[in-house]
Amino acid sequence: MVGSVTVVGAVGATGIGLVEVFKLPSASPLANISTRLNILTGDNVLIGGFIIGGPDNKKVVLRAIGPSLSNPPFNLSGVLADPTIELHDDTGAIIATND
Repeated sequence: MVGSVTVVGAVGATGIGLVEVFKLPSASPLANISTRLNILTGDNVLIGGFIIGGPDNKKVVLRAIGPSLSNPPFNLSGVLADPTIELHDDTGAIIATND
């Protein structure tokens, strides 16, 4: 599976957000990928890509968080209040979204 994840703020909002990808239990060594960036608008939204190889289906968990980053242990200001996450296939088509 080849895909990318896009995180944007609701109604053009900006702030700090976090995207995480977790591989659920199997023989693969990947356990977690996390990216924390300042998420802006237009061409400056957060886009993270990943590739999952092999002939079998794989289970992964994708999530985008913003508000909880203002709490310990992060204690960040300027966090994204209402992140939206989109999952795109290798053609760029949206195959899942969550707001």
